[in-house]
Amino acid sequence: MSLHEILLTLLSALALAHAACYTTGEKWHDDKAYALGLADQACDGSGGRLAGRYLQHEGAREVCQNRAGRRVRLSVRRLPPELPMVPDYGDMILKPDDCGKMVKKEIDGCEHGGRSVQLENVYVFQADIDAGNCDKELPPKNLRRRRPSSNPLPFDTR
Repeated sequence: MSLHEILLTLLSALALAHAACYTTGEKWHDDKAYALGLADQACDGSGGRLAGRYLQHEGAREVCQNRAGRRVRLSVRRLPPELPMVPDYGDMILKPDDCGKMVKKEIDGCEHGGRSVQLENVYVFQADIDAGNCDKELPPKNLRRRRPSSNPLPFDTR
């Protein structure tokens, strides 16, 4: 897939919805509490992989854990400022509290997991559960629009 095709796909996704729930695949069920705890660890300010300084053109950060034949995958991606409607703030700090709240929103708000563009259209937060292991790539899931948050959280631009 060319860069042009990737950008068009991303722009289409942004235009369709800022927040969406997956409609297929595994459901959280008993793993919901585990996923919420993993979000706390992944966004922890003292070593969590998802929070902290994001460089202007940094790709996605991901945490994936295998659990009883299923994988729990959490990720945060900084959108590049070259995309329309994405502000150019330079390097940014994603606060641990903001990270945790946004990732947990995808777990609590969607029974199959979900993804959303949040914090001033700069970050994409995603939480997903699927059958299989973290080292196995799975096909894309179907999405359904979810009502976007009316109260975006603050963020640092240091």
